[in-house]
This record gives sequence, structure tokens and C-alpha cells, in this order.
Amino acid sequence: VFSLAMAPSALAFGLDSPQRGVKVLRHHGSTRTVLAALPADDNDDVIRSESDRRAFLARAALGGAGLLLGGPNPASVEPASATVYFDPAMYGDQELRVAAVDSLRESVRRAIIQDPSIAPYFYELALLDGLSYNGKTKGGGPDGRVISLVLSTSAKDEPYVTGLQKAANALIEASIKLKKYTAITIADAVAIGGGEAIEAIGGPRLSVQLGRTDAPKGSTPSTLPVS
Repeated sequence: VFSLAMAPSALAFGLDSPQRGVKVLRHHGSTRTVLAALPADDNDDVIRSESDRRAFLARAALGGAGLLLGGPNPASVEPASATVYFDPAMYGDQELRVAAVDSLRESVRRAIIQDPSIAPYFYELALLDGLSYNGKTKGGGPDGRVISLVLSTSAKDEPYVTGLQKAANALIEASIKLKKYTAITIADAVAIGGGEAIEAIGGPRLSVQLGRTDAPKGSTPSTLPVS
């Protein structure tokens, strides 16, 4: 089960593997490893050995995440302590908010049906947008600037970048269509797209808080590497 990064201060990575019975959860800068309950067995040594193996796999997963993100082990990372303000009232009444979310979800779902390979890139856009927060400058965060970063990246011959750009263009197109009825920020579109991508591949339906504001025009682009 993957839970979407709603904000840098509440960044959560959840990995639940029914086959291995290991759950790794990082929340508010802390890390917990939970071993799923094992079936009763007369051989305690087998159970203990299996638990040790699963604990090792959990630690390996945490270390791998740090390498993939280009940083230290997540277990040693300090909380970002980002402040993110949500203003759901920007979309008007509840009916408009629901209509905006449903329309954007449908656009993302349609894009994934047409090209299933881009499903993980919607999630990665949301993840990268949240990780763009800079603890030193207090800037960045889930403000949609990852879209401009991805689209301005010149390494278009790389499959990873191409996938991110396809997902970014799909979100922009959906946002433009929505402007006929109600405007939706790119920051919210990125978050909704990430949540819908998880559901589209069989994950749970995630409730995405609306009200993120986009980065000001002309602001410093994200420095996260995407190539």
C-alpha cells in the first residue's frame, strides 16, 4: 500500500508485501518496521529465522529507498518541517470541488488506460513535488513547480524523463479542460493524479486534500534531479 506524499512535513512511504509479510512505514521523519503476524508453527526456529529474514528485507528496502532518492538512509533523515497551507474554499462550494476532483481523476484514468506504462509517473510527479521542499530556504514543497521542471528537461530521449513528461502533459491538458467550469491548481492536479494512479493499479482510493497554491510565476524552479 502506497500512501501519497500529501505534504513534505507528512511524507509517508508505505510498502506492504503480503507475500513477505513486511511493512515499512516512514512518517514524520521516523521509521517503523512492522513484521506481520506469522501463522502458528510447531517449529519456533523456523519462525524466528523467517522473522529475521523479513527484518533484513525491511532494512534493505529502507537502504534502497535512500539510494534511489540520492540521499542518506531514510531512517537517519531529519523531518523537513515544511508548512503547507490548504485553502479548499478556493474551489467554491462542495459540488464544485467534487466535480473538479472527479473530472481530473477521470482524465488521469483515461490517460492510463490509453498508455498503462505512464501510471507510475503520475505517482512520481506527486512524490517529486512534495520532495522539492528545501529546508534551508523554506521554499518548494507541493506547489506544482515539478511540472515546469519536467517539461523543461532536455533529456527527452530518456524513457524515465519521457514518462514524466507524458504524465505532466496529461495533467496540464486536464487542468485546461477544467477551466471551462472551475479552475484547479497544478499543485492539486499533481497530487490528485498521484492518488488516482495508485488506485488505477489496484491500490486503495486515497482522499486528497484540496487547496494547494501554485508556485508564483518566475519562482526558482525545483532543483530535484529528474534525469
